[in-house]
Amino acid sequence: MQLFLELVRDTEASLLMVTHSARLADLLDRRLTLHNGQLQ
Repeated sequence: MQLFLELVRDTEASLLMVTHSARLADLLDRRLTLHNGQLQ
């Protein structure tokens, strides 16, 4: 996963990841949560 995230950062690409894993989400630059149908 770390190699994949480095590639995304190096190429200035966007990445949309949906996960229930807090550990995986901690590796990302930005986190949005969905609560009662609203992005927070």
